Amino acid sequence: MFTANSMNCLCEAIGIALPGNGSIPAVDPKRNELFNTAAKRIVQMIDEDLKPRDVITEASIDNAISLDMAMGGSTNTILHTLALTSEAGIDYDMARMDSISKRTPTICKISPSSSYHMEDMDRAGGVPAILGEISKLPGVLNTHCKTVSGKTLGEITAEAVIRDEKVIRLLQNAYSKTGGLSVLYGNLAEEGSVVKSAGVAPGMHVFEGPAVIFDSQEEACEGILGDKVKAGDVVVIRYEGPAAVRVCRKCSPHFLYYGTRTRRKRGAYHGRAFFRRYARRLYRSCRSRSRGRRYDRITEGRRYYLH
Repeated sequence: MFTANSMNCLCEAIGIALPGNGSIPAVDPKRNELFNTAAKRIVQMIDEDLKPRDVITEASIDNAISLDMAMGGSTNTILHTLALTSEAGIDYDMARMDSISKRTPTICKISPSSSYHMEDMDRAGGVPAILGEISKLPGVLNTHCKTVSGKTLGEITAEAVIRDEKVIRLLQNAYSKTGGLSVLYGNLAEEGSVVKSAGVAPGMHVFEGPAVIFDSQEEACEGILGDKVKAGDVVVIRYEGPAAVRVCRKCSPHFLYYGTRTRRKRGAYHGRAFFRRYARRLYRSCRSRSRGRRYDRITEGRRYYLH
């Protein structure tokens, strides 16, 4: 359940994409049918004078976040959704997202949080089925919201059916009573941080370990490939993120760490050479950037926390 799939699904919940847009596989003939339907609806929407700002409202964003929490989407959805609300002139923040998370159960987990994939979710009923199930809880979904389909979100979810309760669970069998994303605060992130709680093992909900600090993504990759990170360490990468580098970079140190561990088990293909080649490509793509202001607030020897 990575960024692209997550945002495709959220677009359905917001109402700016037709049902099925988030889950129908690219090679499925239903995708071609969706193209044709979308083209016809665009023409009809012009006649109806239905514009994006008629669909994108505070209530529809709440619906998207409710879906995000119910399916444990990518943490990048927080960044993209906040950017969308800013563009739409909607006052929205992470505290509101966290309040939605606290009242929305996780009823669907997609790889890498489970063995199920997007095609399984589509087969089980897709986004409408997830929304239909959580709409049974008071205050979780705003069913009156308009969508580009010409129907309200409530009309779409009323037609939805869960066809595989192992992929999309019923409320009484939810993975957890709260959402798949959580906002954490502490002296490590005073203004908030986001964790994909749906992908965190229960044994990791409370964790303490020594911090290994790097000052850039490149330095972190080199350190991981050089075996500076050991099991039980907490990796902290400073000076990253939109404020520091003017762009949200796709940090990949966790993939490199996975590779340094699996190379001992799976042979040369998963070995150091493969990941060094990957790291070089990563460096070339990220080398041209602006650091912006630097903050030396995370230091060795101090205790940091998030909760």
